[in-house]
Formats: sequence, structure tokens, C-alpha cells
Amino acid sequence: MVTATSEIHRWTREEYERIVETGGFEGWNVELIDGTLYDMTPQTSRHAGLTAKISGVLTEIDPGEHLIRHHSPLAVPGDSLPEPDLAVVPPDPAGDYYVSAHPTMAVLVVEIADSSLRYDRAVKVRAYAQAGIPEYWILNLVSWQLEVHRDPSGNGYGKRTVLGLGDEISPLFAAGETIRVSRLFPRTA
Repeated sequence: MVTATSEIHRWTREEYERIVETGGFEGWNVELIDGTLYDMTPQTSRHAGLTAKISGVLTEIDPGEHLIRHHSPLAVPGDSLPEPDLAVVPPDPAGDYYVSAHPTMAVLVVEIADSSLRYDRAVKVRAYAQAGIPEYWILNLVSWQLEVHRDPSGNGYGKRTVLGLGDEISPLFAAGETIRVSRLFPRTA
């Protein structure tokens, strides 16, 4: 008797981008993390609204120094092309707002998490840490807390701090500025 074996196809970022450019994933809502395609959860109005709200807060403390990208690919090392809810990235050296290529670094990445909380804590945290992103925030809508990850290393972050609505955060990229955590959340549950 012959038994069939099945293999898992590990995608390279180059393969993934080539298929994206040809429209091969048209209608799919996926992102590439460590060679694996993951389905992304659809955005609710709350999620989309909070993305805009947090972007506005970050723009207030950093007017023009960096670019704040929403739901856009980040070409981190390895076979990953995550699409964080927000990424604060340096200005494009080419001066064209990353029209020619996705940014390869961010100074801060923010994920807004309710149904995606486990994924953001387990899968995304590893991808961002491996990329050397100095700061990763998870806006935890389940517990109404801000999870702040700093000190990236191989598979995670060395420091994790959980902040409540009454606390303040000073982002590493704007160390002299503080944000009251409650400003990042919706006004009501």
C-alpha cells in the first residue's frame, strides 16, 4: 500500500509579493508571518475608528517626524510581511512615501486586539521582536489595558508592561511626550 504524504508550502516574501502584484490573492484578507499565510480578522467599525483615533494621538506627539501607516505591509526580515493596524515608520529615504518598496523598520507598531488577542500575543509579538522593532503595543479591548512590549530579542520582548486606563505611556520614539492610556480607547465599552 502506498500512502500519500502532504507537505506544507512555506512561502517566501518574494513569492508572496509576486502573487500579490499579479492579483493572485484578490479578495483574500491574509498576511505572511514566518512563511505562513494567516487569515486576518475583518475590521469592525470600532476597530477602524480606533485606528484613526490612535493615529491622531500619535500625530499630535510627532508632527511630521515619522510616517504613520495604517494596515500597511511592513517588510521585516525573514519571510514575513505583517500588516499592523498602525506602524510608525521613519521617513522614506527615497522621499516617495514608500511607493517603491514597503518600509523595513518601524519605531512603534500597534495592534488593536479583541478576537485577535491570542494571535497578536503569540504570533505577531515574535515577528516584531525578530525584526528588532523597539516597541510593540497591544491595545487589549478584552481587558481594557495597553500591553507595552520593549527590548526585542530573538523570539520575543524582554520587557512587558501592562497599563490601565489611568496610566500614562511615553513612547520610545517621542520620549519627552506622554499619553494618557484612556485616550487610546473608546469612550465606552
